[in-house]
Amino acid sequence: MPAQSGPNNAPTLVAQRPDPAMPLVLGLNGGSGGTTVELDLTDPDPADRLFLRLFADYDRPNHRLERQTTAAPPSSAGAVRTVAFKNLSCADLGIGDPTPATDGGTPGLHSLEIVVSDRDFDDGQGDPVNRRAMADAFLVVASWPFVCR
Repeated sequence: MPAQSGPNNAPTLVAQRPDPAMPLVLGLNGGSGGTTVELDLTDPDPADRLFLRLFADYDRPNHRLERQTTAAPPSSAGAVRTVAFKNLSCADLGIGDPTPATDGGTPGLHSLEIVVSDRDFDDGQGDPVNRRAMADAFLVVASWPFVCR
């Protein structure tokens, strides 16, 4: 990535699809018919590559990093970049059945989060595990509730 001439600026989440106000319904089994989630993002720094990580039930025991990707720099500052995570299912996210939550959460309701950073993630030791980015990074988080059926 070319050197940046000035302070780093935060990326912006312009839109997320489907609407996060309603829980996603994810199938139990993987395959090509799974659910797709999309983010529209902008960054005023045209040279920034965006780094994305997807998590399911991050705040519950045994969370794990499910998927990651990057969004290449756009052709101009402020251009919208659309990033999709396709064919999501509960099996792909490590959730094997629709068993109700046992940790005080809403029964059967899970959390899907995509963490976006304008700098690479720091995979060294420390908290938050798999979510810490380099010191000068800005983070944006998109989330959806979901159920397995």
